[in-house]
Amino acid sequence: MSHLPTAAPPTVRPFAGRLLAMAGLPRDLHAGQVLQVGAKTIVTPEVRDHLRKWQVKLERVTSGVAAKGSFATDSAAPPVWQIWWHARTDSEAQASVRHASQQWLGQLDSRLAREVRRVVCSHQLADEVAVGLVGQDQSSRGPSQLVFSDRPWEIQRRLASKHGVFSWNVPPGGTQVWEQAREAAPTVLLCSPPLTSWIVRQWVALLKRA
Repeated sequence: MSHLPTAAPPTVRPFAGRLLAMAGLPRDLHAGQVLQVGAKTIVTPEVRDHLRKWQVKLERVTSGVAAKGSFATDSAAPPVWQIWWHARTDSEAQASVRHASQQWLGQLDSRLAREVRRVVCSHQLADEVAVGLVGQDQSSRGPSQLVFSDRPWEIQRRLASKHGVFSWNVPPGGTQVWEQAREAAPTVLLCSPPLTSWIVRQWVALLKRA
């Protein structure tokens, strides 16, 4: 008795994480594969477009997908308060950011992140900031995400157009600009570099008054 050959099952590629952006996609994906993500994983529009172009099926699963062979893992829940650094920094600037976080950032408030998260791509940063806001009741708290960027308009546009998130760019200045930020009641605050303890203290004070 002869048997007809059967098609091989598609290769399943698991992803474990809260956000799937272009930086997290493996470069060896090819047509016919299945990319599995968690039920609550946020998949950016660029990733969806590329998967369609590559003819890779996107599949959501309800159980954990942090299986052996997963290519990216970042399942830890983001902190309530988070500071981001967005710039094409050189080694000296990176060292300055690292020094700030080690010397004083963690001492301002126990809820502050111990490290400043550094993201070069403005689109990726906006997407990850939006992930940090998932599940938070923004009506009862202040702007829990503080972003230092030399191109804040790129992040603002992305947050508004892709995620419906209202952000506010705080220009350099004294306490009046922070009063304006409080009255605007944004979800995300953006400031221009450098990252200083004074700016972060103003942000913490604004949070405590919210």
